[in-house]
Amino acid sequence: MTQTWVLILGMLTTGSVNTVSKKAMFNTEAVGTYSPKHHFDKPFTQTLIMFLGELLVILMYLRDLRIKKKQQKLTYQDTFKINKDNEDVTDVEERKKLLGDKNKKTNSSFEDGSNQSSHDPDFHSNSGSGSGSGSGSDNINTINNTKSELKSLTKDPKSKQMKKTSIWLFLLPAICDVFGTSLAGLGLMYTTASVFQMLRGSIIVFSAIIAVTVMRRKLHVYQWTGIFIVTAGLVLVGLSSIKGEKSTRSVNKTLLGILFILLGQFVSASQFSIEEHFLKNKPDVTPQRVVGTEGMFGTIIMTAIVLPILYYIPGKDNGSQENAIDSAVMISNNWFLALMVVLYWLSIAFYNFFSLTFAKQLSTVHRTLIDTCRTLCVWLVEILIGISKPKYGETWSKWSFLQLGGFFLLVLGTAIHHGVLKLDFLQKYFKKKSKANTLSN
Repeated sequence: MTQTWVLILGMLTTGSVNTVSKKAMFNTEAVGTYSPKHHFDKPFTQTLIMFLGELLVILMYLRDLRIKKKQQKLTYQDTFKINKDNEDVTDVEERKKLLGDKNKKTNSSFEDGSNQSSHDPDFHSNSGSGSGSGSGSDNINTINNTKSELKSLTKDPKSKQMKKTSIWLFLLPAICDVFGTSLAGLGLMYTTASVFQMLRGSIIVFSAIIAVTVMRRKLHVYQWTGIFIVTAGLVLVGLSSIKGEKSTRSVNKTLLGILFILLGQFVSASQFSIEEHFLKNKPDVTPQRVVGTEGMFGTIIMTAIVLPILYYIPGKDNGSQENAIDSAVMISNNWFLALMVVLYWLSIAFYNFFSLTFAKQLSTVHRTLIDTCRTLCVWLVEILIGISKPKYGETWSKWSFLQLGGFFLLVLGTAIHHGVLKLDFLQKYFKKKSKANTLSN
């Protein structure tokens, strides 16, 4: 029980630091390759930092793989040693038995006054080629069979049907992660951290759409009810952020930010669907392998393809769409920005560590609780920061009540969709209605 709450606290803390540090980077000014000071509007650089955090998870995968192989080796050695000892004991007993039979026959021949034992071919065939060679071949067959059984026991039960999954299969979800995270980062530049965090709840809606249209799944009535309530909550949150802006330009930027976040969540929902397919249908695929390999591919894609392309596309970032060199110089020139980068990187790594290490201990109730508290923590921290430094945080306004109402609907809809809150009356109503329609037809 204590371990579960430590896990929840760890996921809550690292998850909140993730969003707060990400937004703080956007709000920080520093001198880069050009003057004057300018904001760290670098969503794609942040995506690279995220992948570097995910890359650390591959160390977990390699550690688990080494432990598993070591356990299999020890199991094989211990079991074979036991069988070898049994084999030696059996061999000794067989030898004693043969010697006993020989002595018995020899003694009886002396008692009868004959030397038949030394010339009787039947005696030699019984002692040498008979029982001796027969038991020896049986032992060899037993040992060979046991060896093959031990090898099969130390392998995974599904190893006969299982083919090793190619590492290249993880390239597709990694590409989805690149686009999903980058689009969400672009959205965060133009919205507040709390609105960003709440709009991420739209992934439930997009996941349901993909499940029904692509995977041909049927959703229960309570799941559709939850999706409807979540959608209503998203509308209220979006309206609150738009109404809170004072100028048309700010409204347009906020609308663009909301659009980017929603597009990012749609791509992320596609990514999660692909990952779910791998985890269910590929026995050798583990969550650690998925996250770690995606971190590796994502790091390569960002450093070798995306950031170089953005550097040569004309834009406002010192002549580039996003200047990665300027990003590095800005980080080196501002200790606070460097601190936020490190916090963001570590929060990604440790959040994945907590969620993957103790995934089996978390129920749906726990996950809903974590998501809810995480959003509240982000909002509360941003408001507290806004009191002392409005530049870095958020302020409470009359439209914040509308956002609060939207947040309540998001929590309610998520809880209903995940089955945390039961709506048995709806299930009974639709069952009765379907029965009535069946009888009438």
